[in-house]
Amino acid sequence: MSGRPYLADPDDGWTEEDGGALELYPVESPGIPAVDPTTCVLPAWNSMVFFTVQPGKSFHSVQEIFAEDK
Repeated sequence: MSGRPYLADPDDGWTEEDGGALELYPVESPGIPAVDPTTCVLPAWNSMVFFTVQPGKSFHSVQEIFAEDK
């Protein structure tokens, strides 16, 4: 399992335009992820995301943060 804590400001919510989302990708064929993620999770105050990570079967990334004030 892997986890990612979110330490976002509770008074300043995140939007898709802000970036910084956790992206989870499906497997196209063994060891090869799809180009587009199937799930994107934005940072949210007081939350943590857990997901299973298996070599060659689990693919994820974190988007660049586009907002300059976050």
